[in-house]
Amino acid sequence: MEVLPDDGENGTSMASGRHPIERALVTGATGFLGSALVARLRSEAMEVVGVSRHPPVGDDRFRSLDVRCLTDLEEAMKTVRPSHVFHVAGDRPAQVRSPADLRSSLDLNVAGSGNVVLAAAAVGARVVVVGSAEEYGSAPAPYREDVPEQPSSVYGLSKATATRAVLAAAAMVDCGVTVVRATVGYGPGQPPDMFIAALLRSLLSGQPFGMTSGDQVRDFVYVDDVVEGLVRVAKTREAEGRILNLGLGQSTVVRDAAALAERVVGVTGLIRAGVLPPRPGEPRHYVVDMATTESLLSWRPRVTLAEGLKLTVEWMR
Repeated sequence: MEVLPDDGENGTSMASGRHPIERALVTGATGFLGSALVARLRSEAMEVVGVSRHPPVGDDRFRSLDVRCLTDLEEAMKTVRPSHVFHVAGDRPAQVRSPADLRSSLDLNVAGSGNVVLAAAAVGARVVVVGSAEEYGSAPAPYREDVPEQPSSVYGLSKATATRAVLAAAAMVDCGVTVVRATVGYGPGQPPDMFIAALLRSLLSGQPFGMTSGDQVRDFVYVDDVVEGLVRVAKTREAEGRILNLGLGQSTVVRDAAALAERVVGVTGLIRAGVLPPRPGEPRHYVVDMATTESLLSWRPRVTLAEGLKLTVEWMR
């Protein structure tokens, strides 16, 4: 895969304004993406405080906090004084299945995200909000950032509403915010109820894997690439006030991904396509256009699906 220059200072991209991360606060810090982001930031010797509703016991680098409580958020921001806030906390698609889940999802994703922006603005922090490409829903793919959202699921609706809420709040309180719409992340540490994780665990144990017909198209992106993209967005001043896509930018038919996983693991005949119905409201063609993100950051994701599956299998073994 061709790789663009790493830094805008030496290239011809738009990424001319740099915004160093001096101190970071990460919400949802013990989740799949949040924990990977915390590890990456700490690997660069940055001062990082992770907040979560369920922090590790005995680790003072993490704090117990629910983003739905504005008072607690404001206190945490005043104590930590972050230069950057990475807002990763929120529902996962597997947790939000039916219209009955909408109220709680709006409470967490919309009210919680708005609270993060308000609290961050009070201490002058820059905010990167992790959104979802599922916000685009039934819009024509590949999704561009300027197409109107057409969410077709409860999860997509709550995340699209959150995006509009945080951008509006940021304008009102003069806070630098970027919403990063990520596609289907996977990799070491992914929750076992997510597709790639469940697939690989089943294949590694020699068990048949039941799935839908698998004719859906997805944009799978390795977790380290998502983390890298978030860090680069945080450091790029021109990203403020924007919505940016973050995925591999490549279409993969789900059944082809399953067949590739079989080859990586070294098994055959375990995929049972068509035994499960499709998830209600899930987009059929789910892939993002990465042109704006690549130009702005002078970077694109580097890990192919084959490479990412091999890395995940090695970790699982």
